[in-house]
Amino acid sequence: MGNLAGSGGYYIAMYADRILASPGTITGSIGVISGKFVAREAADRIGVGWDGVALEGAARRSSPMHPLDEAGRARMEHELDEIYKDFVMRAADGRKTSFEKIEPLARGRIWTGARAAELGLVDGVGGWREAESELARLCGVAEGSESRWWVLTSRAHVWNQLRGMASVLWAEVAAGWDARTRGIVELRDDFSGNLRLK
Repeated sequence: MGNLAGSGGYYIAMYADRILASPGTITGSIGVISGKFVAREAADRIGVGWDGVALEGAARRSSPMHPLDEAGRARMEHELDEIYKDFVMRAADGRKTSFEKIEPLARGRIWTGARAAELGLVDGVGGWREAESELARLCGVAEGSESRWWVLTSRAHVWNQLRGMASVLWAEVAAGWDARTRGIVELRDDFSGNLRLK
């Protein structure tokens, strides 16, 4: 994990075989939050009218012109509770532990990477080098194997770049490069980082 991997970032990582975080990574934030923006007063102030047709009260719950009624608030709280339980269950499953162990660490709390390692939310503390070494070990790639780096410059062109890299790799395989050493693929989350094939 880089600088920030909380909530959705943690959700993506939690099923990994192994998670490393930098000591200062902001992570955790296992929780859910929601709200409802009501714009009726703002619309009234600028003279914008709003009308609608609804067969029942529930149909207006998503309208930005109407605040939640008690039934709508109860429905939203129920949905948030279910989403929260699902998030905690998935975190427990991904970390191979129990709901009861993860839930006190959840509740939207954030942790540093160092503290998350102590709590079992991540497996250890380390940066890119440690993550690369761990990934190589998990994939059975011999230490010191030949490796290649490609810089992906933008999201818009990432697939074209990947296609180009695939062409280069197949050419090298055809020329006798050991295809068994290509077991590791690392793609940084912002697509402006590096893709490394070993």
